[in-house]
Amino acid sequence: MKRLAAAALALWLLLAPAVAEGAGCVEMEIYLIDPCGGCAGRVGSGCGSCTIQDEIAVRYRALFGNDGLQMRFHNLRMDVDGTDQDELDARMAQAGVDPDAVPLPVAFVNGALFLADGSMDDAIVDYLETGAYPGVEAALREQAEYRANRQPGRVVYLYSEYCESCRDISRWLTYGIPADYELVAYDIYTPEGQAMEEYFIETLDIPAEAYCVPLIVYGDEWFAGKESIYLSLASRIQEFPDRQTTILEQIQED
Repeated sequence: MKRLAAAALALWLLLAPAVAEGAGCVEMEIYLIDPCGGCAGRVGSGCGSCTIQDEIAVRYRALFGNDGLQMRFHNLRMDVDGTDQDELDARMAQAGVDPDAVPLPVAFVNGALFLADGSMDDAIVDYLETGAYPGVEAALREQAEYRANRQPGRVVYLYSEYCESCRDISRWLTYGIPADYELVAYDIYTPEGQAMEEYFIETLDIPAEAYCVPLIVYGDEWFAGKESIYLSLASRIQEFPDRQTTILEQIQED
C-alpha cells in the first residue's frame, strides 16, 4: 500500500508542472492563524515556524510545482497591529461573504477566494484551467452537510518524544483532523506503544525500509513521515470519512 501511495504521489508530482504551466502564473495570498502559538510564542516574537503554513506550502507546491507559483502568507497570530485582519475582512466583504462565516485558512488565488484546507483544491485547479469559480458558499454547505451526516472516524498516531517531525505533526493534528474524531496516540518508547508498533507493522505489512515515525494509521492505510502525512491524511478523511482504525486493544478484547 505504501508503494501504491508513493506511486500515486510521484504521478501527482509529475503532473503538477503541467497544471501550473496550463494555468500560467499562480498568485496566492493565504491567510491563516496558528492555533498552537508555536510560530509566535509571545506577541511579536517566536521561532517563526508554523506547521499549518508548512503543510499548505507543501501541498500547493506539489499541486502546482514551483515555476510560476507565488505564495504570500499572512499569519494572523503575528498580526500585532491588526492590519492583516482588517485587510482580510475587507477582501472577504468585497467577495460578498461574511468574514465570520468563513473559517481559516483561506487563499485568494489570482484574486478569487477559496478555502485553503484542501477541500477546494480541485476547484482551484478547475478555476485556473477554465475560469469557472464556484464560490465558497457551496463548499461550506457541503462541509456542514458532511459533518451532520458522517460517523466520526478513528485515527491512530505513533510518535516518539525525541522526534522533531513528531512534534510538528502533534501540533498539526490539533486542526488536521476533524474535532470530533478519535485520535489515539502511542509513544513507541512505552510498552503499549511498542506493542502497537509491532501490531501495525505486521498487520499492514509495512516494509522495514519504509517505516518511520511519525506514523499515522487511518483504516487500513498508513502514512509514514511528516510530508506523507501532510499530503495524504486530510484528503483520505474527506474521501473516506468514517473509517475506524482497529487497535490492538480491540483484538485482545475479542
